[in-house]
Amino acid sequence: MKLLNVNPQIEVVGKGRGETVWKLSESYYYYWEHGGVSYCFPIPAGFEFDGASVPWFLRWIAGRGRFGLLAPLVHDFLHHWSGHTRTEKYYPGVRRWRDYPGRKGFTREQADKLFFRILREKGVEPRWLRRGAYKAVRAWSKLNGDNWK
Repeated sequence: MKLLNVNPQIEVVGKGRGETVWKLSESYYYYWEHGGVSYCFPIPAGFEFDGASVPWFLRWIAGRGRFGLLAPLVHDFLHHWSGHTRTEKYYPGVRRWRDYPGRKGFTREQADKLFFRILREKGVEPRWLRRGAYKAVRAWSKLNGDNWK
């Protein structure tokens, strides 16, 4: 089975005072494979996220548009719910997606690695930019205890 992550339907929402967020217009499923097994988790329509929290002094290097919106969407969703999201697994014998009770959630490190994986799969270049984004995300997680609160 070939998994395809199409671009999610996202709209820009102005919050006033120069603040902008992105809002998922329709539900989106993020798919991935690990060890030959296919998984996915849903992100509900209406979820709002900030795109990529890039400090003002680095925006000239890594503005929000450089990463696309899929990696920040998935990462912010996992952070919003502290890694606790319903995960589904594909069962080839019955050719159906079913809830995967064996998955208890994501750690911050796993969410950060998924962010990096998406950047790589989406072809974010140059390489130092995606590695720098990942290291910044990891540093932020470590500064905050690397545990969900």
